Amino acid sequence: ILLGKRIKELRRSLNMSQQELAEIINVDQRNLSNIECGISFPSRTILEIASALKVSLPELFDFDRNYKDKKILNALS
Repeated sequence: ILLGKRIKELRRSLNMSQQELAEIINVDQRNLSNIECGISFPSRTILEIASALKVSLPELFDFDRNYKDKKILNALS
């Protein structure tokens, strides 16, 4: 769930639509939506996603710094 939210946050910070990101990483927009909703994990496209969003892989997984709602992190611990 957190990875999907992070991807969505970064995508929006670049003023990029789901369709635009989906085209860049060569996946269907529905698949990207499922990733952002936490329904699926982007195992084969994770590097492409980080590159398209202009962040390193560690930055993509930097949930603690970017989410002020610690309840989500605590619930997943």
